[in-house]
Amino acid sequence: STLKSVPFEWPSTNTSLVYVYDKTTGVWRSQDAGQNWSLLWAQTFSSGTTGSLAMMTTDTTKLFVAKDDSLYRLDNADAGSLVVNNLSVPNPGKIVALGGTLWVNGRATSSGTADVELRKSTDGSTFTVYSTAFFESSSGFPFRMAAEAGYEYTACSTMGTVVTER
Repeated sequence: STLKSVPFEWPSTNTSLVYVYDKTTGVWRSQDAGQNWSLLWAQTFSSGTTGSLAMMTTDTTKLFVAKDDSLYRLDNADAGSLVVNNLSVPNPGKIVALGGTLWVNGRATSSGTADVELRKSTDGSTFTVYSTAFFESSSGFPFRMAAEAGYEYTACSTMGTVVTER
């Protein structure tokens, strides 16, 4: 199949604000539910395992972007003067947020080596490792993440779905 997925983030069904991360051009923002788009951040990514977006619902002015080299927080992403912060999270894969918690997966390289720890943040700036040895050995190639009250799910090409109770 030639179908590709495009990471997007819609902070709430009660808003017309939506973001899309296009691999070749960068992060785009629509303030009218996708009718019109403006380029927010002209940063591209090359890996198929990166290019994720997430937003903590406790502060919808901040958009988190997983790129090949690091995790970034875009402050004032909803409007105003954009401030880009490199959060220095190495080797980010997929990211997901639920309420005031952001989850970040590491990703393995094609040789299978890399930091695949699961990290979490409740302030959007500092991260703590929240994974076990089982997670780190099982989730080398994460391709989807989801979260619900009490659990974080990582779908992996190497081990199926790994469930983390939080």
